[in-house]
Amino acid sequence: METSDMLAKTGMGSPILLPGMVLREPEAEYAARLRIYVDTSVFGGCEDEKFQEESLQLFEAFYCGTATLVYSEVTERELKNAPLSVRAIIKRIPEAHFETLPETEQAHSLAKAYIEAGAVGPKHFNDALHVAIASIGEVDVIASWNFKHLVRPGRVQAYNVVNERRGHPKIDIQFPEDISYDEQGR
Repeated sequence: METSDMLAKTGMGSPILLPGMVLREPEAEYAARLRIYVDTSVFGGCEDEKFQEESLQLFEAFYCGTATLVYSEVTERELKNAPLSVRAIIKRIPEAHFETLPETEQAHSLAKAYIEAGAVGPKHFNDALHVAIASIGEVDVIASWNFKHLVRPGRVQAYNVVNERRGHPKIDIQFPEDISYDEQGR
């Protein structure tokens, strides 16, 4: 099923729905909601049959305010070439439920340190940059479908060794389906 078939067709600010999902109204404030950094792979997962359900469920949590969507200027740049239906997803999330982190020199320096430490190869600078921006932004978790360069225990450990050396908090990187982001433990 195409993403456009799953999205409600009621215009901007409308929810992302899967068959059988219950629509909840957006919450103005949600105490202690998780700040989840979403890389480009999760946006793209909305168009991929294998990852679609879990990706759209996560975006539904952002829409409802159960969690805060965090992404970066890097994500925005990468999404410019994505299908319109994928780019439209962010426009459906209420502004109070997302934040954009800047791409800074500090993030570039940290990403280079990850590469120098062997966490990821130089060809995958943007992957390291996503982790760096999320680390500096002190998000609770990174959501990604990037099996090869992000969501691997050895890679996460390597990123965290560098973070510890540079005084940044540990970062957690998980598949969207493994993140518990609301009171129901979803």
